Amino acid sequence: MRLLEETTNMEQVWRTLRRPRWALFTILTMGAVALFVRLGIWQLDRHSERVELNRVLAERISLPPLDLASAERLDPAALEYRPVEVSGTFLVDAELLWRGRAWQGQPGFHVLTPLDVGGRVVVVDRGWIPLDVDPSMVRPPDGQVVVVGLARLPQPARVQGSYVTGVDPAVWTELWGLSAAPFWLQVIDGPGDRLPVPSDPPDVADTGPHLSYALQWFGFAVVSAIGFVFLLRRVGRGEAADLGSGDPEELGGGEKHLRDPVSTSDHHPGPGHDRFVDEDP
Repeated sequence: MRLLEETTNMEQVWRTLRRPRWALFTILTMGAVALFVRLGIWQLDRHSERVELNRVLAERISLPPLDLASAERLDPAALEYRPVEVSGTFLVDAELLWRGRAWQGQPGFHVLTPLDVGGRVVVVDRGWIPLDVDPSMVRPPDGQVVVVGLARLPQPARVQGSYVTGVDPAVWTELWGLSAAPFWLQVIDGPGDRLPVPSDPPDVADTGPHLSYALQWFGFAVVSAIGFVFLLRRVGRGEAADLGSGDPEELGGGEKHLRDPVSTSDHHPGPGHDRFVDEDP
């Protein structure tokens, strides 16, 4: 009996799917599920890329510092985040402020000072200062100094007076005619109790939100598929129940009307029948 019921339900499901409206709804649902799965796979790929990037960064940061000549011989893609050690004197007169920087939620600037390494310069990001601090109060040491920082590649920069929106060594060439190295140094080591505050090293343990995003997309796909199947089975069962619960007189149509009303009275005479027969006309 249960097998017959399940077979009837399946027949109703297939009959429902053949309707144009449900066919379109099925196509849209399958497309949505496929899209959600693809987005989940994309987020998994991004998670893998982030894990690999963190591995490379952790490996590079731990390497011994390069000298300037060795750093300039490296391919730029392999140079980024490699420690580099240079020595020279700071050119305070060519100092610029990188605006839009924050430290522990406080807005401020990063102080960019070129270091003369002998006929050319290396731009050094010395760290963060608050908005209300005069850069002249955080001057670098005079004379020969040794600076160790992470090599960073140029980024788009616009000059706005004594401020820049990024770090590009070519800016110092344009403004002061200085021959600049094709990279800049980000100081990440130094006393944290005085200004400028050195930048934090890259967080190689942070893999980002990509894995959780992937799980969300896969969850959307599962919910969409299960919801579609549940709705389809419910519609199929509802139609099967409608077919099986009709009024027998409505389903049996003309049988009542084809019955002879006189024959009923012959078998079940009414109370006036005897009086009609006994009366003498």
